[in-house]
Amino acid sequence: MDGHRRKKGTRCLIFALEKPASGAWTCIFNPQTASPDHYLSFRSQTPDGNQQVGISIPGTALSVHRLDVPQKCKSLRAFAFGQSAEARSKLRVVALIPPGAIGDLIWRCWRLVGAIMSRLRRNSLETYVAKQPKIESSKVAYEGACEKLDSPVVWSEVSIVIPSRDKPEHLTALWHAGLSSVCSQGAQVIIVDHASEMPATAKTLMDLAEQGVQVVRAEGPFNFSRLINFGVKASDRTQLVLLNDDVAPTSIDAFQTLLRTSKAFPNRISGGVLVYPQGGVQHAGLVLGMGGLVGHFGRGLPIESTLMEAWIKPHRAVSAVTGAVMALSRNLFDQLYGFDEGLFVECGDVDLCLRAAALTTESCILVGDSIWTHPEMSSRGSPSRGPFARRIQIDRAKFMIRWGQALACDPFLDRHLRRDSEMPKHAWPSFRGE
Repeated sequence: MDGHRRKKGTRCLIFALEKPASGAWTCIFNPQTASPDHYLSFRSQTPDGNQQVGISIPGTALSVHRLDVPQKCKSLRAFAFGQSAEARSKLRVVALIPPGAIGDLIWRCWRLVGAIMSRLRRNSLETYVAKQPKIESSKVAYEGACEKLDSPVVWSEVSIVIPSRDKPEHLTALWHAGLSSVCSQGAQVIIVDHASEMPATAKTLMDLAEQGVQVVRAEGPFNFSRLINFGVKASDRTQLVLLNDDVAPTSIDAFQTLLRTSKAFPNRISGGVLVYPQGGVQHAGLVLGMGGLVGHFGRGLPIESTLMEAWIKPHRAVSAVTGAVMALSRNLFDQLYGFDEGLFVECGDVDLCLRAAALTTESCILVGDSIWTHPEMSSRGSPSRGPFARRIQIDRAKFMIRWGQALACDPFLDRHLRRDSEMPKHAWPSFRGE
């Protein structure tokens, strides 16, 4: 293995192997700056002098890739490059390990060094968890937003959309938890009744309608995205709040802080913190690529723990927030053409957040002071069983096809933290982001 220094104008050429190779080589590259903007490739030379260029592999937050090379190969060179100048200047290949017994020994040593360095790391998990990207790049804009965060909520500008089906107990609990208060102050409350059949549901909806709630009925098969779009179409206010019927604010301040943040940042989608009724955090911002798709950072940890207090801040930038509690401007919703109705059950909220970030180049906001209780999946059941299991798998496949490259690296998760588990863990130097 011959090392090569980077030269000006080259694409981060690091190693060249001048001996026959076959099988799969392990390419380890610098994970500190990995993003979907980065790519990996290799160039091999056969004994007769012909060169073959391998298909480029989109770079991810994972630091390890397997490269399949031709059976007859005289030399192999690995490249790491990016579309932007910043990517080309930072990303580099740090090792290229051959197959066989020698390569296996090198790989084991690499893992051992990574484990030792993780043990010797001085910084605690809280140190990395507490790191927060800036909400606004412009100081003037941020100061203006801070003024709006202290202004009172004008409830006559707010529409609250709640899809529901035969869950009168959930609607009653939400009404007494704070919905009645905001409705009496002028907020427009719209309940999208999805073909409910229970007499108790009809009575509850009739009682709520008498108190100023607008009830619209939707027929057809269950499609969460369609129900949200149907409810928003019936609204006529400038601010939107989207709620599941089984959530409940811990106080009226949960409504107010969420709406103040949404009004202060009209080009961003805001979301609240969800906790289980038994205690423990359910949602504190969604992490792209966690668990292979999208995950909840710190799910199950006590909200008062030191770790979650470091993560949950008054206004934290995140890649996406859950649609169970979401606030955004009506103008932004219309620009995005609402939820994608091709995603029936899952991933519609994350898809909306990613499309908003692509449109406005601004991230979503997790409002740490807006705390809600939520018995997860009490309305539709488990994603692996029940009537929606097959539909959920189709939704996930569609989402992966559309956003697979974006899932490669979450820009708002510190590189020292792993993504293979929702429980916060240190990442090995050779596995950062895995």
